[in-house]
Amino acid sequence: MLKKFLIIAASWFLLCLNSLAAQPQLFKLNNGHTVVIKEIPQSEIVTVDTWVKTGSLNENDKNNGVSHFLEHLMFKGTKNHKAGEFEKILDNKGAIYNAATSKDFTHYYITSSKDNLKETMDLHFDMLLNPLFPQEEIDKERKVVIEEISRSNDNPTRALYKNFTSMMYKQHPYRYETIGTKEIISTIPRDEIVGYYNKFYTPNNFTTVIAGNVNSKNVLDIINEEFKNKQFQSTKPIQHKKENPQNKPQEKITYGNYNTGYLMLGYHGVDFQNQKENLALDIAGIVLGDGRSSRLYQNIKEKQHLANSISSSHSSSKDDSIFYISANFKPQNYEKLKKAVLCEIEKLRTTNITDEELQKAINMVERDFIYSNESTDDIASSIGYIMTIGGKLEYYTNYVNELKKITPDDVRKAACKYLDPNKVVISALMPDKNEKPAANITPCKQKVCKKILSNGAVFISENSDANEVISMSILFKGGKWVESKPGLTPLLASTMMKGTKNRSSLELAQEMENYGIIIAPSVNNDYLEISVKSTTKDFDRAMSILEDVLNNASFDINEIEKTKKDMLEQIKKAEDFPKTKLFDNLISNIFPQGPYSQTGDILKKSIPAITKADIENYYQTIFIPQNMIISVTGNLKNTDICSKLENLISRKSGKIVDNKKFITPYKPLPQNKIVKYAMENNQANWIALGYKTGGISDFNEYTTLKVISSILGSGMSSRLFVDLREKKGLAYEVSSYYPTLLDNSYFVMYIGTNPKNSEEAKKEFFKQIERLKNEPLSEQELANIKSNMKGLLALMQETNAQRSELRARFELLRNDYDFINNYSKTIDKVTSGDIMRVARKYFSHPYVLSEIETKK
Repeated sequence: MLKKFLIIAASWFLLCLNSLAAQPQLFKLNNGHTVVIKEIPQSEIVTVDTWVKTGSLNENDKNNGVSHFLEHLMFKGTKNHKAGEFEKILDNKGAIYNAATSKDFTHYYITSSKDNLKETMDLHFDMLLNPLFPQEEIDKERKVVIEEISRSNDNPTRALYKNFTSMMYKQHPYRYETIGTKEIISTIPRDEIVGYYNKFYTPNNFTTVIAGNVNSKNVLDIINEEFKNKQFQSTKPIQHKKENPQNKPQEKITYGNYNTGYLMLGYHGVDFQNQKENLALDIAGIVLGDGRSSRLYQNIKEKQHLANSISSSHSSSKDDSIFYISANFKPQNYEKLKKAVLCEIEKLRTTNITDEELQKAINMVERDFIYSNESTDDIASSIGYIMTIGGKLEYYTNYVNELKKITPDDVRKAACKYLDPNKVVISALMPDKNEKPAANITPCKQKVCKKILSNGAVFISENSDANEVISMSILFKGGKWVESKPGLTPLLASTMMKGTKNRSSLELAQEMENYGIIIAPSVNNDYLEISVKSTTKDFDRAMSILEDVLNNASFDINEIEKTKKDMLEQIKKAEDFPKTKLFDNLISNIFPQGPYSQTGDILKKSIPAITKADIENYYQTIFIPQNMIISVTGNLKNTDICSKLENLISRKSGKIVDNKKFITPYKPLPQNKIVKYAMENNQANWIALGYKTGGISDFNEYTTLKVISSILGSGMSSRLFVDLREKKGLAYEVSSYYPTLLDNSYFVMYIGTNPKNSEEAKKEFFKQIERLKNEPLSEQELANIKSNMKGLLALMQETNAQRSELRARFELLRNDYDFINNYSKTIDKVTSGDIMRVARKYFSHPYVLSEIETKK
């Protein structure tokens, strides 16, 4: 089954529930509408998510793309709300809303505060039941979707998947791309769109999932009221043509302007209703290629060095499933890699997996379920997906119980049946130069405490018994500021989990995966972070592993060299994507020197020169308690957390980092700079306009710049979205951002647009800047922006991991673990005059304009 949904789907007993009311409840209304309600009394958030059982599955050669196009048009006004009003209302409340179209479904969701439930549901069902589809909006949105198609054509993984599905499906409508074609989108008439809507957007074709702090009776009353006195036709099930049996391997290699190789190798699986074989293939996918202890990772990446990254998965759809392996590799290894993957598949077909591998797979699913149940949108999405393609709530509630019934022999039999070497489909992308082979904010209710531990570390804790997850965020000051060579901290973060003096790399991966423990180092410009997640039951084990990693990382020279090669290959891969080069060119010209300027070109030169001694020196001098901010959220009642953390790192001496030394006075850029770069086979031009700004040290200015970013690019009611995308149809993707940095930062607007619209898009950017500098915001617009920002703060605190990370980050950046509350108060104080003043201060100075063009 599709893992990103089904990792959530598990037996209700895992929730430690005390009453049946806590289970998802299924209701079938008189009009055929299916409703599932998951009451979560401890949550401050509610998600309303309606799944329509239609997607490209119900399209044909003449209307391919209509499902996705219709998804866009649903936001363009109703009988009760004109175009743009829906977005403004929700943005003002800080809600998150969107929609997605796939082969089997289209779904629309809103996540907001529980206090907004009635209004959220009114808006949600008004959009679904009363769309107007004005002709002028259809014509504008055609341009937007065509831009989206152009943008997607610049993505190598889309080309890889497109080739793959074209071989997998020749009769079945799964052969259609969900996004559609430019030819159809540019010409499909309104009456055909409306006819498609009337045929499939009917109550008996809807499944609505509501998850959060709700009362089921109240929710049902609202839904019944929304549908009262409305007449609908009934959607009849469609039987789709099945694929003819495949009797020989299929392979397609596409050569293009790529920097690395891409592989997708797969097989037809089983329809969703065949649960036993579906579950067996789920387990096969986990054992074969999910995690660092998996067979593909260990045998192909680690031992044979044939792939930079490799994984496997089993993805379910309504009528079929696909078991696939994806990899990124050096082009010269293609034939060896393909042969090695097929050998691993054959082992899976002929030999039973071990009991240990089976148990590890089940453990991974169980732990992933517990972690994912913190979020209302994840729960709603998982239930909606299962109900849409499977039709039975039991597939959700009984998933882990049924999974536990699968035996190693079941896995072997399913693999033998479906992973037939004569039925393999292989899609690959290769570089041209390669020699071709043969073919409303609610504050946290829990008390948050801060203290300095005896070892000098800052400790922030929140004791919450809402679930059985403990999340910890450990930040080390310094980040890239204190590295001796660019790329050192990412290399350290990538290798410190590759073995200790007490555990080999494989043993470390196996232990963590067996117990569902996550310990994940990552790097920010201003700090190195280690994220830890565990259940309360396994927290002591997680701390034992963490202590070993922080004190005894072995930094094996072979692991270092392998990781360096992987990093260089990932840099090459990133260069296949236009936005990577767009922002590299922008940022390197705003910050010619320092940690913020580490582009791919710099790292390609620096990484090979990094030594084991460089890594160990950083590890020994920076990884000391005095440089640590530790934030923990979860059920800590029975855990002696302070004692554990005081003894977490044994070394006492090192280099104490003073963040104040990294903060410099603001100096504008000396002159405007225009940087252009041409890429082959690029269908969209990408443009970014950036200004150097102050950072977080001036909190009032920082907040004002965040408000400006929300005005320009936050949500579907933002100025850039409305003016450039909605009114002028210049782009599918357009936005702005202002990153949170310790030292000076930068403000960016960017757009992906048709090459013929590039000059107009640039002019529009500068018009927006002038508006900010010279036109006061109305009281209503400013109030709406503030409401949006404060509403989003509530959603940023939903999970234990989110709260831990936020507190640690802002404690490190400005000694403010209570950032959320202070930020909310500062937002309230921002005036229209502040916005004009700050815009003039920073946007009257020279800028950098970065542009990625189509190579002629």
